[in-house]
Amino acid sequence: EFHISAFEAGETLEALDRLKDQPFSITCSFHHPHPPYLAAQDYSDLFPPEKMIPPTSIDDEMVGSPYIGMKRNTDEKYSDPDMIQYFMSEYYALVKEVDDWVGQLLDKLDEHGLTEHTLVILTSDHGEMLGSHGMKGKFCFYEESSHIPMILRFPGRITPGTTVKAPVSNIDLFATILDYMHLPPQPSDGQS
Repeated sequence: EFHISAFEAGETLEALDRLKDQPFSITCSFHHPHPPYLAAQDYSDLFPPEKMIPPTSIDDEMVGSPYIGMKRNTDEKYSDPDMIQYFMSEYYALVKEVDDWVGQLLDKLDEHGLTEHTLVILTSDHGEMLGSHGMKGKFCFYEESSHIPMILRFPGRITPGTTVKAPVSNIDLFATILDYMHLPPQPSDGQS
């Protein structure tokens, strides 16, 4: 209960209790999964390092890759399968914890009868290389870094199970939120 994700979710749960009887807009911005990668023990135990499978591209020589210079600047532990197993374990544990807290936030909307009237957006700003191509972090357009979740839920307005196959971008979220709320468009680089 002392982990940063628990604090962030707890503050948001309290805000939902406080604002449930009026229109609201809440952003719960989880820090994790982000450095420092220190998951709560209960979550770390779910992903034993020895069961993590390092990416097959961990030894990529990156011949012809525009990111080869980045690889040379990467700490060599990101090319070490044993180290990557520990990194993956912590990372997956942090993702699982955030996922559990998101579930509690959705349950709170249900509890207050707000589900049918609330647009919920789950997204991220970037992925994590996790040793793919021997790299760490997010500073490239490889799939692991740039392919992120974007889930929108708005019962009665968005059909459950709808999948948009075209590429989308976070730049479009502002315009999309205004559109769903029937508010006039505002200057933006994105589109609904």
